[in-house]
Amino acid sequence: MGLAAFTLGTQIILELLVIAQTAKVKQLMQTSSFSEQLGSSGGS
Repeated sequence: MGLAAFTLGTQIILELLVIAQTAKVKQLMQTSSFSEQLGSSGGS
């Protein structure tokens, strides 16, 4: 029982880490594209 609960907890933690990492990557992509737009518009 304890081992099953531990395995389940580990799986949930790993899934949360993956979700957080995906969200961080999306945010970074949005920020980089946004700064690129600012740089191109400011350059002209």
